[in-house]
Amino acid sequence: MTAPRLLLLICLALMITISTLAGAETIQLKRSVRLKQPDQPVRLGDIAVLDGEISKSLAETVIAPKPTSDRAFEIPLATVRVSLRNLKVNWALINISGSKVIVRPAIAAVSQPPLAMQAMTIEPLVEPLTKIASPKETPFIDATSLVLEPTLRGFVTIHILEQLNSDATDLRLAFSNNDKEQLSLAASSYRFELTSSGLTKRSDRMQINVVLWQNDTKLSKHSILVKPQLKTTVAVLQRGIARNETIRQRDVQPVTKWLSPTAIQENAHPDYALGRVATSDLRKGDLLHATDVRRKNVVKRGDMITVNCLVGGHVLRCQAKAQEDGAVGQMIELKKLGEKQSFIAVISGAGECVLDFSRTNNTQTNTSTTLATDGI
Repeated sequence: MTAPRLLLLICLALMITISTLAGAETIQLKRSVRLKQPDQPVRLGDIAVLDGEISKSLAETVIAPKPTSDRAFEIPLATVRVSLRNLKVNWALINISGSKVIVRPAIAAVSQPPLAMQAMTIEPLVEPLTKIASPKETPFIDATSLVLEPTLRGFVTIHILEQLNSDATDLRLAFSNNDKEQLSLAASSYRFELTSSGLTKRSDRMQINVVLWQNDTKLSKHSILVKPQLKTTVAVLQRGIARNETIRQRDVQPVTKWLSPTAIQENAHPDYALGRVATSDLRKGDLLHATDVRRKNVVKRGDMITVNCLVGGHVLRCQAKAQEDGAVGQMIELKKLGEKQSFIAVISGAGECVLDFSRTNNTQTNTSTTLATDGI
């Protein structure tokens, strides 16, 4: 092939390429959109500007399922490509541009004029009918059945069981109705990446953050609200208890209840309450809270205390004066008569404390050794 003929072929190829590009169609993703129709899936025509016959013919292609809440969400370009991948289209003729689009669900309610412009009617003075609203949450469902579901709902349940370190028989969950469609996504079609933001004290709900994957493509990111309850044993008072009165076994009845994890931390188990004293007057039938009781003081400020100093395999004793009140297991400040320096020991019983040299720092050990030697 001669050089002039080769040059002519190259020029013809360039002209064909330029002609093709000049007539290429485009799909340009918008930066953000507000959907016009509620309860409808997100289509390509909703989120992109389509230029050309072929591009416009793809307008009804579903890109994402219908929104299940009024929260905005993000659709990346990769999700659009996955949705269009299986269509029989010559993609050499179409240019797709844009990185992502922020989608805001449609406003279901019809907008109303300002209050001052609305017509006024005076109705007879009758008791208004109570409007029954649809529940925001599903009824509580036992985790034993939820963990068997091959859906996002089942994976969320397993995630919460791990977070709360609980058995399925002791957990039940209530989900938001706004998340119903997302929770039904099949594990056979998607992969789920789950993280949790912990419990919110005010609402006792857990926020589960979900990243949705299909093959190696990240499709979307959203959050789900879940209300967990755990089965636990609480103490119910069988009679009124006066302040500073010791609680005995006959005073409390163990009762099994479903409570939020936050409420469980606040309530007292029957075993925790026994032998402790009431911090205030308590009524019959009340659930006992951890703050309702405290340990009974067996040492009072000013008492002379026998301090058992554990030194190796020996026990050396000395006398010291308590500088504060305390109960068994508490650490209190003590001071030996005639000494200015005080030390700390653990109350082991009425009028007794223990000072273990192996569990003290160097300063404490030196002080305690002197005390123990003086007490021999």
